[in-house]
Amino acid sequence: MGGVEQSVFKLGAGETAEDFAAGLVGFLREFRWVHRERFVEFFTGGCYDAIPGDWKPWLTGATEGDLRLLTAGKIASATCPASLRRYVDLCSKYTMDRTHLPERGADVKTWKTCDNILKRGLTPKKQHEVERMAHTIEQTCSQSARASGTPVQAVVDVGCGQGYLPTFLTHNYGRRVVAIEAASGNVDKAVSRGAVIEKAMANKRKRKRPDSPDPACADPSAAGHVSYVRAFVSPDSDEDTLDALLASCGLSDAQRKNLCLVGLHACGDLTPLLLRLYARSARFDSLAVVGCCYYKMGWPAPPSFPLSQFARSADLTPSPDQGLIGPVAAQLACETSHRWVTMGAGEWEEKQKASFHRALLEIVLQRHFSSAERAYAVRSVSRAVRQMSFEDYARCSLAKLKPRKAQFTDGLSPPDAGGFSRASPSAGDAGVAPVVPLPDLGEFHREHAAQAPRLLAWLALRECISPPLETLFVLDRVLFLKEQLPSATIRVFPVFEQAESPRNVAIVAVKGQDSSHY
Repeated sequence: MGGVEQSVFKLGAGETAEDFAAGLVGFLREFRWVHRERFVEFFTGGCYDAIPGDWKPWLTGATEGDLRLLTAGKIASATCPASLRRYVDLCSKYTMDRTHLPERGADVKTWKTCDNILKRGLTPKKQHEVERMAHTIEQTCSQSARASGTPVQAVVDVGCGQGYLPTFLTHNYGRRVVAIEAASGNVDKAVSRGAVIEKAMANKRKRKRPDSPDPACADPSAAGHVSYVRAFVSPDSDEDTLDALLASCGLSDAQRKNLCLVGLHACGDLTPLLLRLYARSARFDSLAVVGCCYYKMGWPAPPSFPLSQFARSADLTPSPDQGLIGPVAAQLACETSHRWVTMGAGEWEEKQKASFHRALLEIVLQRHFSSAERAYAVRSVSRAVRQMSFEDYARCSLAKLKPRKAQFTDGLSPPDAGGFSRASPSAGDAGVAPVVPLPDLGEFHREHAAQAPRLLAWLALRECISPPLETLFVLDRVLFLKEQLPSATIRVFPVFEQAESPRNVAIVAVKGQDSSHY
């Protein structure tokens, strides 16, 4: 792959991927108390009590700089307890190395960028992702062609969204793309956007010289083609179903071989589905996928985790009394812990305030609302609301609680767009929600304010273990491919800038090779 591949797992000398995975599982099991509870349950779940006693003085007395460094897997303070330093060092060991990105200078001839036409509808983040993912796919296709002696016939993008990646691959690399998307609204938008781009490209060709290096000016017969398909690919989709879907896009039997299967931020169960499909279908010779949203994998018992036999034997799945990884850990694996180091002072203060208010609100929810009512989660509130006093924040948040809106014993209704208003429903009004006997919220906040440093320490410990949790999900998927396809070349490397796109690790594979690279 032109030298752009990079191992993300920090294997020691002579250490195998399985050895590394065993050590990671042991570490996560030892410190399960850190990733077992949601952060909102800090007060109600007794989370502070789980922190070792010799850690607490240092954590609650740590400076802002110390806590920021801790989330990055570093400790500069000489007074830090040895056991806490060990925890941080292990977090660092099991964090994927995302520092070595493919650079344009390494292969500038094949690295394409979006022009003003292809930028249509793209945010800077999405443009960054599309350009880098397309480059990775092109390199993977080239490697596959060299290994098999047969060019890749088509790229199959499952979960293509609004078609940004397929359009880029077609116009900048001349690739034939089958773009599969379950949401009909996304397909309609992709087709519409594609038509507008094609028209703009045609107009540009009329105004430019035929020998211009601009891709828009190239011979349209040399360009690729995108076929959009409304379809839901499921774990039950068999070879015949897939074959019929590809044939419906105009691919001949010969063209339905040596395909490249891709997914850009294939969410939740979609990435495991693509890995299984790639492993069992002879039609796909190469793979390039970036996963995300591990918490959307059908918890509490997702069929797609763990994937590998190795991980299955490690008892990772959650159960009432045992097991290691559950939906809380999966959510934590998606945290952007690197942001703790880079966020400004104002954002840092805002995060502390918002986290403390939400954890405090959980006490109110559990004391004054039934479990059935709490099942309807408090919806996200605006940034402006997060900056309010706790009393106002609680009122705004509880107003969003379903199935009933809370009313308050002091007669104040939750604030709306125009501010607070008096609520004076008569006792006989039909449909009026029962009064919730809330405490004096201002006094309630003051009673707990001294515990804010404890919550911040707990959050820092959680952020520190977030990257190792993501490592487990990625490593499980890599081990699955290794078990299923022992002769394939498998590479894992960061493809996006983490600051631009936190879920940035690509799993790339080509069948028929002699070794697997980690």
